[in-house]
Amino acid sequence: MDATLLIGGYTGDSGAGLGIEAAVATPDAGITGLGTAAAVGSPSYLARHPLLPVVYAACEDAAEVRAFAIEGGAGTAEALTPDAAVALSPLGGPWPAGALVCHVAVDPGGRWLVSSSYGDGIVCLFTLDERGGIAARFEGAPAVDLAAAASGSAPRPSRAHAALALPDGRIATTDLGHDLLRVWSVVPNGGAEGAERFELRLDQELALPAGSGPRLLDLHPSGHIYIITEYSIEIAVVAPVAGSSTYALSGMFPILPAGEAPVDGDCGAHISIDAAAARVHATVRRRNTLHSFGISADGSTLHPLAEIGTGGNWPRHHLQHDGRLHVANQLSNAVSTFAIGEDGLPGALLGEFATGAPSCVIAL
Repeated sequence: MDATLLIGGYTGDSGAGLGIEAAVATPDAGITGLGTAAAVGSPSYLARHPLLPVVYAACEDAAEVRAFAIEGGAGTAEALTPDAAVALSPLGGPWPAGALVCHVAVDPGGRWLVSSSYGDGIVCLFTLDERGGIAARFEGAPAVDLAAAASGSAPRPSRAHAALALPDGRIATTDLGHDLLRVWSVVPNGGAEGAERFELRLDQELALPAGSGPRLLDLHPSGHIYIITEYSIEIAVVAPVAGSSTYALSGMFPILPAGEAPVDGDCGAHISIDAAAARVHATVRRRNTLHSFGISADGSTLHPLAEIGTGGNWPRHHLQHDGRLHVANQLSNAVSTFAIGEDGLPGALLGEFATGAPSCVIAL
């Protein structure tokens, strides 16, 4: 079945993108463009509402987040046809996030949106209304550089990078600058005229290895959190502590082949667990490779399976969907599409779609 995709990227001085691009992926080829769905500045990360035809964008250069209604057919993503143009219309105005906001994540229940800002470390929680629009904003507590405090050195810049919804309704976020995994509760706080509003309460700050640079994260059904580190180029596995609501680091797994040291400029990028929860895929920029790992039955350990080139330069994000893996190669201005084999691993390159500075690909 054909799949409609949205591609975010960098615009203006930051890249050659035009905004949020729409495309269609077909079973036997790569992807074909459907045009610009929304002309918006540097929508570097996108997220889809789980229940409503709404898409959210982290507009990095403008330091704001925006909501867009998906236009097409009856107004639902299912009504869109792959050969029809896709349009996104603003759902309310922009909301301030933080400097270089680089990630957005949506509550599986559709109640809130959380943003992470690399430039100043700000984590924001936005309450969503019944239409999926943004109705309120709450700024989380600043991160503490635990490593610097322990050594008596000056604190490093806080670099909030990504967020993940947890099974118990809480949120996990990474701070790349402070080497932290932070765990938050979402607390209801009645607003004006009885409207529900949500706030963040910090529950835990877990220190990861100093200098590792935790970046993106994903959740295994076992409850383990997998985090790709930008600087040390590893996958950190964080486990829920039995009998408590806390997490602990349980392992660090190198992404590069055994004994191979990173070359200057190599850095971890994106991580994703496949639908079978049997493999995890991670990309490395400058090296321009995608690495696949098998996952143990209990989710606690990883073992290397394969490494392939990403078909372009600076693989910032990837999406596995409908038997294909799409890689957003930012600096070569293209999305590369690979077939997923029966072994669950990406193989043949099916095609390349030219688009300006792609940094995120999502499916509708």
